[in-house]
Amino acid sequence: MENVDDWPFDDPIIVEDYDPVWTEIYDREASVIGEALGDIVETMDHVGSTSVPGLAAKPVIDINVGLKREEDLDRTVPVMEGLVYRYRKDLEWTFPQRRLFDKFVDGERMFHVHIVQWENEFRKDHLDFRELLRADPVIAKAYGDLKKELAIEFRNDRDGYTDSKSDFILGELRRAGLRK
Repeated sequence: MENVDDWPFDDPIIVEDYDPVWTEIYDREASVIGEALGDIVETMDHVGSTSVPGLAAKPVIDINVGLKREEDLDRTVPVMEGLVYRYRKDLEWTFPQRRLFDKFVDGERMFHVHIVQWENEFRKDHLDFRELLRADPVIAKAYGDLKKELAIEFRNDRDGYTDSKSDFILGELRRAGLRK
């Protein structure tokens, strides 16, 4: 699908067993994004479930781009659109300090890119939760099992799926002392 306007907003949620190729896909795409955005980027990280070895996940690579300055957020929109990403302005009201993009490859949702200022709490939570899952296989398994259940329950409801994971994520971050 080359025409961004033709991409679906309601593609079904599918959770798959871990695939080590996800890291390679992240590396290639992060290189393209980093080159395109240039020196406004402070850091870039593979986040989300595809970044945790062994964890079941939607096969969508989450990339967190940390900008040096929040003032550069809007500069990223035309650059990312030039890389055939869809700017999700419709979701900006939920978190105005983030620019969210998605990209489909061969008709499948392949990437979510979250762009924030690099010291942003949103970015910190993503990284903290990733590290918690990498460090604790019991929590990672429980999270993977939850995601599989929710993918069945909310197969065509992305908001319901995401909202239903939130209590687990925040609860584990709090238990680990990473969130108040």
